[in-house]
Amino acid sequence: MTANASAGTGEAGDGKRRRLLVPVDGSAPAEAAARYAARYAAQLGAADVLIAHVRPAGTPADVDPALRAAEAVHAAGVACTQTIEQGDAIQAILRLAARADEIVIGRTGTGQAKEMVAGSVTQKILLLASCPVTVVGADAAISAAGSRHRLLLAVDGSARAAAAVAYACRLAAAHPAVAIELVNVVGPIPPGFLWESMTPQRLERYYQEEGERTLAGARAALAAAGVAFGQRICSGYVIDRLRDAARTGGCSRLVMGSSGHGTASGAMLGSVAYRAIHAFPVPVTIVKPG
Repeated sequence: MTANASAGTGEAGDGKRRRLLVPVDGSAPAEAAARYAARYAAQLGAADVLIAHVRPAGTPADVDPALRAAEAVHAAGVACTQTIEQGDAIQAILRLAARADEIVIGRTGTGQAKEMVAGSVTQKILLLASCPVTVVGADAAISAAGSRHRLLLAVDGSARAAAAVAYACRLAAAHPAVAIELVNVVGPIPPGFLWESMTPQRLERYYQEEGERTLAGARAALAAAGVAFGQRICSGYVIDRLRDAARTGGCSRLVMGSSGHGTASGAMLGSVAYRAIHAFPVPVTIVKPG
């Protein structure tokens, strides 16, 4: 069953409007996701929102979470469509995602099962959805509607990071309100270096050279798309350095590939990506290669 609160004028991929799919279940993270999607769409100035409430079969109707979510979207002056369905949440969200450019979902996911830290539905959507997925925690910092939409784009030189770069290029090229801050957190120095000859100046030069090498492809892609960007190169514990970069750069969202940074990975989602969606102070967008 679908109810049009204020029908959107565009569909995914038409080159003009961007559609954000927001699954809701009445939880605080889901409502935060709706508020964030409203700000996000308002900042882009050319986006609408599809609110989806999926009830398990046989669930009695109560106060519809989609109505509350739609109020937040309308308050931001953004076009909004609601859909209410019964059945399996995963299947319904993936089916609706075919009509969307991006999924914006609360950190605990939707539905009854929450046995995984990130929420069972959210975790499965991250693994199965082909479009980018933005995860919003109940306590996520959400920028004001009138500010620029500043992305912290984390790059580690991998193919999956390249997919995140391509996503950011498309978004920034289509929407002037989007700003990009590139960041690379350089990993530990590999074995074999002569530590006795490694002065602080040489160490700093090593980090700078490694960071520049890793960011070269992303810089070229952004330049080719005509997108202006800032750049940061740092070293240390990845999540801490990314958090610092988001704070000092005034970024409203972290964008990264699904493999995260480094070589350690867990549960099919990169270890850094997995930690970021749990701990980051702003929403986190995970992008997989097409």
